[in-house]
Amino acid sequence: MPPRKDHKYEVNDKVLCKHGLYFYEAKIIEVEEVDGEMVYMVHYQGWHKRYDERIRQSQCADYFLPLTEANIAKAKADIQEATSAKSKRKRTKLEDDDARKSETGSRASTPSDRAGSSSHAPSTHSERRGHSAKTENDTRKGGADAGANRVSADLFAPEVDSQLEQLANLPRLIKNILVNEHDAVVNQGKLAILPAKITVHDIVEKYVEFTESRYGNKAVEIEHDSGITYLADDDLLIRTARAMRDYFDILLPYQLLYKFERLQFNTLAKKEQEKFEGVQARSEDAMPRRSRKSSREVKTSFPLSVYVQILDGGPLRPDIIRPSRFYGLAHLLRMLVKLPALLRAIPCDQADLVERIACIHDFIAFLRQNAPFILDLNKDYKEATAEYGRSVGMS
Repeated sequence: MPPRKDHKYEVNDKVLCKHGLYFYEAKIIEVEEVDGEMVYMVHYQGWHKRYDERIRQSQCADYFLPLTEANIAKAKADIQEATSAKSKRKRTKLEDDDARKSETGSRASTPSDRAGSSSHAPSTHSERRGHSAKTENDTRKGGADAGANRVSADLFAPEVDSQLEQLANLPRLIKNILVNEHDAVVNQGKLAILPAKITVHDIVEKYVEFTESRYGNKAVEIEHDSGITYLADDDLLIRTARAMRDYFDILLPYQLLYKFERLQFNTLAKKEQEKFEGVQARSEDAMPRRSRKSSREVKTSFPLSVYVQILDGGPLRPDIIRPSRFYGLAHLLRMLVKLPALLRAIPCDQADLVERIACIHDFIAFLRQNAPFILDLNKDYKEATAEYGRSVGMS
């Protein structure tokens, strides 16, 4: 039976706590009051502390079950049933992969077939981007060793495919935020207040601070559904989080906005562009004519690889606007939904990809733990004006 909604818990109380789809034995290790509501930090028995989770009093009825023998038995049975079904699916997939490999193995050595396999990659990387084709050609020239690890998405090993699938299984808390935020924007006609109280840029920097204080230069151990990933230090964790922020800046205008939000973004982009051009004009006026540089010579702070993708994807210049400095958690979570497909679309070293996936799991765990304190839909969103609604309807 579920606990009473008004039941209060104390430190060291044990419960069954819901994580994802199933209940696990957990202990309450910390209790605090936030905004007039009790919040419980739970630690799952036998799990790494990175999975510790905050549960609000209002969530207890959904997330907590009394630690009784009957509830424990049912929780274990549910997990065992899911594990058996997952193993069966994995065996079936491996058998299908083996059959496909044996069918295509005799053709693998033909140059035309090798070239043909790359044609399955999405057009954003295999057709539009010249540097991708160059990388592919360079890999072929480098011989078999150079091409052994860098492969297109349709050739990922089954275990890598499995990890990408697991990456798509976001925590329930994050899914709930996405559902509620979609309803607020699409059905209720609300818009995010920009800039957000805590922006994507702020979130990533907070994660970097947390990671540096936790690990420093020590070895990192990341637990996830596929096992444990070991890293020499926290460098890859930090680089992955900042790379995700760069991807957010690239993707938001093209893939992360609902139709109702586009006018808001276009207005913001125009305003920031005018501001940038005004600053640039004043700088040029104050600069001796000889030392002025053309716009083509202006350096950006983006890594070259990211800048190339921006040039390929659209006219938005990083000098003008970075969405990560205006938008907040909900829009970042929208990108998480698309991450597995994005990672599949990029030819890459599989070993490197596995490590990146582990780093993303760590970042998602950080978001899940802190999301209730970052986003409040009632305070961080507002109803669009009638004039805005009419403008969207006319566009």
